[in-house]
Amino acid sequence: MARYASYTNEFREAMVQKFLTNSDISVRALSVEAGVPISTLRNWKNLYCQNKGSALSKKKLKPEDKFNIVILTASMSEAEKNEYCRKNGTYPEEIEQWRKDCIAGCDDNSKTKNISKNRKNERKLEQETKRLKKELNRKDKALAETAALLVLKKKVDAIWGDPEDE
Repeated sequence: MARYASYTNEFREAMVQKFLTNSDISVRALSVEAGVPISTLRNWKNLYCQNKGSALSKKKLKPEDKFNIVILTASMSEAEKNEYCRKNGTYPEEIEQWRKDCIAGCDDNSKTKNISKNRKNERKLEQETKRLKKELNRKDKALAETAALLVLKKKVDAIWGDPEDE
C-alpha cells in the first residue's frame, strides 16, 4: 500500500512563494529540488492563487467559533486585535465582517416580517397558479372536443356528401 507524504502548511507556502517569486525556476526544477510531484506543486499554486495570496491552510470556522472570536476581540485595541489575528491566522477585515453578520443576525423584526410577507406572497402565487392550471385544463378539453367535432364533421361529409351540393 502506497503511503502519501504529508507536508506542513509552512512548507507548502514556502514552495509556492519560491515558485512565484523566482521567475527563473521551473516547476520541474522545484519539484526535483523539493521532492514533491509537479501536480502537487501546481495544485498548491492554484489553491494559493484562488485564496488571493492568503494562507493555504485557511481554516473553515464554524459560526459559533466566529461569534466567539467577535466577542473575544470586541474589547481589544487595534494593536491587540492585529496581534491576535497574526497568532490565529485570521484578518481584522474578516473579524469585522463576522461582527456585521452577527449584528444582522440579531435583527429579528425585519427577518420575521419578511418571512411572513414572503409566505403570504407564496400562498397567493400558489393559488393563482392552481387557478390558471385549472383554467388551462378546461380550455384544453374544450379545444380537444372542438377538434374531435371538426374531424367527425369532415368524415360525415366525406361519406354522405355535402348537403349543400344537392
